[in-house]
Formats: sequence, C-alpha cells, structure tokens
Amino acid sequence: MICERVIIINHGKIVAVDSPQNLTAHLGGGQRIQLEVSGRVEELPALLETIPQVKSASVGELKGNHHIFFVETQGSEDIRHVLARKVIDSGLELFQLGAQSMTLEEVFMDLTTEEKEFEGEGQV
Repeated sequence: MICERVIIINHGKIVAVDSPQNLTAHLGGGQRIQLEVSGRVEELPALLETIPQVKSASVGELKGNHHIFFVETQGSEDIRHVLARKVIDSGLELFQLGAQSMTLEEVFMDLTTEEKEFEGEGQV
C-alpha cells in the first residue's frame, strides 16, 4: 500500500504535509544522476565537477567491470546530456545514465536537520 499524504513533524511542529511525489520533487532542488562507466575513471569526479551545475560527484560501487558514479546537481536544468558528452569526450565508455528521485528518508532528514519549512499545497 502506498500512502497518499505524508506529514513530517520536527520538535512537535508540523513542517510538511503533502504527497510523497510533491515532497520529493519540490525539495530535491536538483537531480541525482547515476552513471555506469568503464575505463580509467580516477579523474572523472573532478572532471564532472567542472560543470557549473554539478554540486558533487562521487564514486559508488564497482559493478563487474563498470564503475558507478553519483552526481548531485543544483538548479532545475536537466544536464544529463552534458554529463554524457563530458564522459564520452574524456574517452570513457558510458553504459548507463539515469536520474534518481529523492527518497522520503532524505526529505525527512533535509527538513528536520536544517529545520526548513515546506511551502507546498497542503502546508498547515
């Protein structure tokens, strides 16, 4: 069963009331993009961080002969095509590239650790 509404409470105060989809979309503030790359990838995080919209790039697990990377972007612009071009132009092989949405746990942590208030449709 999937819930239709979520209420997030921080120190006894309601900080967000909305659907899970709206919470993750509005609070994401950017995209999380996962790349699967093969080749000499040591310099890839620094290379990707030269893109102005990239907040951070980190190495994930090794999946067979492919390295998994996670890129956090800032702003609303979709830069997957820029990331793909940068990877390919660097001589690496790109096997997968896809956007991931923020989890409800990440939304909760974001709202409760920084004590932000969400201004969505269902705000109380």
